[in-house]
Amino acid sequence: MRQKKLFGIVVLLMCAVQLNLSANFSCFDNCSLGDFFYDVGGLNYLSLDTGYRYDKVTNRAVLYGPATDVFAATQAQTEINSYILGVKAQFEFKRILIKGNYHFGWIGSGKYLHEGQHGNLQGYLNDGSAALGFAFPSESCWLAAIYGGWSYDALFTTANHVIAPNTTALVNVGSIKTKTTIHGPWVGTDVILRPFCNTTFIIGDDIHFCGRWNGTNRFVNGAPGATFGEIEGFSSNRNQHNMWGNVFRFEGLYNFCHGLTVGFNLQYTHWISSGHGLYSPINSPLPTGVTINQITNVKWNSFSATATLAYEF
Repeated sequence: MRQKKLFGIVVLLMCAVQLNLSANFSCFDNCSLGDFFYDVGGLNYLSLDTGYRYDKVTNRAVLYGPATDVFAATQAQTEINSYILGVKAQFEFKRILIKGNYHFGWIGSGKYLHEGQHGNLQGYLNDGSAALGFAFPSESCWLAAIYGGWSYDALFTTANHVIAPNTTALVNVGSIKTKTTIHGPWVGTDVILRPFCNTTFIIGDDIHFCGRWNGTNRFVNGAPGATFGEIEGFSSNRNQHNMWGNVFRFEGLYNFCHGLTVGFNLQYTHWISSGHGLYSPINSPLPTGVTINQITNVKWNSFSATATLAYEF
């Protein structure tokens, strides 16, 4: 599946190159650098966007002993609802593109689930991305661009009033702080459609690969002890260095006054792990008999819907 996505990006790039070559010159022998490198209008912008974002992050820790599983538990941060505010920019010179974005978000609500433990989430998030690209214009009402860059995403949450099972009763074990980050390289394409003079639609798809994910889990008031299970009380580091992701974007823009543009942006992101990561307790050693400690099934889904105010120049 991942190879097919990468192949699709290559095919789209080849089509864009072919359309560009046929549109600008008829004979390859007459080409010059000026045929490839010239300024393209309408690709420079600076924008602010704000709106809603939803996140869900899950992973599973599995510790194996010589004969049987010692411990297996799924940790989930779900239904994370956030208000986000961000800035985006792109600059074009001779068809070479430089673009980047940064967002900060305030988490309004969310749920923390870890086997028998559960609590309500608060906190904040941020994400950023930077990329270099190249534009392939055509004589029609559309153009394509290809990018390569680096992205970073992070959630900083506190699960308050965490409830955990203690024999036959449920007790409050305090708060749990989590830090979840992921970063890595990506390649992607944008198709920019201009069916009318003042209206633009952008369809984009990015493939993220070899991403590094880290999840840190700490009890604010210290580990609650062996009463809550051999492993449950441990603060832990969780790492996975082989993450794959896909980002799909759809954007609509309307230029209403001298370069001022309003619009919307819809974005869906999906990360998933390949292979196994590493589970490491922070404050206590692993139980006797553990020979393999792994993190598996890491998934991070995110959706955002934002309104945009931009200046094009």
